[in-house]
Amino acid sequence: MARLYSAHTAFVGSSPGPPRRIRTPASPLARAAPAFGAAARRGSRVGPCQLIVARTRGERSQAEHEPWTDEQRRDLVAFAAATLIGNLVALGLFCLFGAQVASVYAIPTTSMVPTLNAGDGLLVEKLSIHVRPPQNNEIVLFHPPEELVNQVHKLGGHVQYKDTFVKRVAASGGDVVHVTHGQVLINSKFVESADAALEYGPVTVPHGYFFVLGDNECRSVDSRYFGFVSEDLLIGRPMLRCFPLNKLGALPAFSRASTESNSPALSPSAARSSSL
Repeated sequence: MARLYSAHTAFVGSSPGPPRRIRTPASPLARAAPAFGAAARRGSRVGPCQLIVARTRGERSQAEHEPWTDEQRRDLVAFAAATLIGNLVALGLFCLFGAQVASVYAIPTTSMVPTLNAGDGLLVEKLSIHVRPPQNNEIVLFHPPEELVNQVHKLGGHVQYKDTFVKRVAASGGDVVHVTHGQVLINSKFVESADAALEYGPVTVPHGYFFVLGDNECRSVDSRYFGFVSEDLLIGRPMLRCFPLNKLGALPAFSRASTESNSPALSPSAARSSSL
């Protein structure tokens, strides 16, 4: 095997005549890293990181040509089988319980404008609402109470108990609701307009029930017309808006003071055209 030499030279001048140059043996660094031997011979510096890379490449290249042992093959098969089984189990659990954890719902009406528009898609989480009841001003999805179903049927509309509605909680257990003179009062504070013909209360919301209102007060059929919503009718609370994509993200904050309180309230007859 040819010996490697560094670029350093020595001058020997003991003999008569002009000094002659001889090559000195290569440094240990050059011997340990043949891939950089040329650079070492040119006098370039080879750092320790380059040395480690060179050694690693050499060992990997040698390992690539070695045949796999039976133990390595068994490990590979076991890993592939475990990965496949895990993915199948995850897929099965999602198919069985995914709809019980979260679902996507489409908004068909304008009862929640400006927060939600017709055609918006909501990703709704269904677990926490059964552990932590919704607070006032939270948006919830729920099945229609019996009073709403009966009212819509009397008006010639069609609503099923499995249908889904979305509103905002205005009052919960212990709050006092009073609808009078075209106003909805929660704990004696004005929160929304109402049909001047509506009169009920003041009444205290029972525990386990909620008084819900639409953000678009003049286009919403809500608790002003069908009363309280029981907690066993709640479906979930929206996590984010997933459609349209240019509005992807959390829902914006809402203040009833920003709505037009002088707009005429929606007549109960509009219930036949409101499905959410």
